Formats: sequence, C-alpha cells, structure tokens
Amino acid sequence: MKRPHFTFSNTLTDQEDVARKVARYNLLVIPVVNGYGKMVGIVTVDDVIHIIKDKATEDMFKMAGAIGADDNMATGGIFSNVRIR
Repeated sequence: MKRPHFTFSNTLTDQEDVARKVARYNLLVIPVVNGYGKMVGIVTVDDVIHIIKDKATEDMFKMAGAIGADDNMATGGIFSNVRIR
C-alpha cells in the first residue's frame, strides 16, 4: 500500500519558503510541525497574503533607496527616513 504524501512546514522554515509552498500546491492551510514531527500550528492563506504584501513593500522601499537592509521606516522618525533616502 502506497503511503500518502503530506505537505507540511517545519518551525525553522523561512516564511517566504512557506508562502511559496502554499502557492505551489494551491493550499488554504499548511500544518507546521516541530523537529519531532508534532504539529504545533498552521499557516493560513491569509497569513501568506500578509507575508507577500510585507515582502513586496520592503522590496519597493529598497529599490527606491528609502530603506536599508536593517532599517525600519515605521520605527524611525521623519528626519532619519529623509536621511536614509
């Protein structure tokens, strides 16, 4: 008897990799398991949409030269954001 294949994510998997897996397999939810194979939670398609939006926004800021790799425009003041740009 053939064993079924289940798609899941590990707790150490990068969130962008999880988003790619959800998109690739057209999933609504993906289980998250720890190192022992025990399910510790799920990632929903709504979570993935937020991940994709955040990454796209970050990429746009980087392309515009408005944010550095370790900078966060939301926490910085107006003068620091202007200086970064």
